[in-house]
Amino acid sequence: MRRRGLNKIWTLALALLIALGAMGVTYGAWTDEIYIDGSLYTGDINASVTCNGPCPDSAYITCAPVPNEPMQLTFTLKDAVAGETYSCNFLINNLDVDEEVDFESLPIKRDSVTLSPDTYPGITASVINLPADPQIEPGHSAGGTVEIVVDSGITPPQSLVYTLEVTVKRWNK
Repeated sequence: MRRRGLNKIWTLALALLIALGAMGVTYGAWTDEIYIDGSLYTGDINASVTCNGPCPDSAYITCAPVPNEPMQLTFTLKDAVAGETYSCNFLINNLDVDEEVDFESLPIKRDSVTLSPDTYPGITASVINLPADPQIEPGHSAGGTVEIVVDSGITPPQSLVYTLEVTVKRWNK
């Protein structure tokens, strides 16, 4: 009878040893680390700023893109009259697809819109009519207006040049 008691103990010990071994294998598999090297392409933006048709006062103010700068426009005011206000519209475009590299654009957010130089003596230039929401979806545009106010009683220079620069960033930054 003594032998049967030892068989049960050895059986129990063997079962315990197998259980501990299984736990060790499971723990070892659970703590394995996997390293993956590679790159992930999440998309890019394709934006530009353009003149929005001819300026209403085209005899006085013109709009032209700055060469090789897709986010800059030049506004030139010639033969301005004292006491007058001149304006010209522009568009910030989120182009849907860039055909050169074949990708779809991501939504963009207008980061800043600056006009320089911001003043000449007696002349104030500003950007107005920007939409409250700075986000622009792919394939859409948002407009704004460059407004130049010439104070009465001054003699403005024959030609005034302003540069509009727009910066955008990905909408989730």
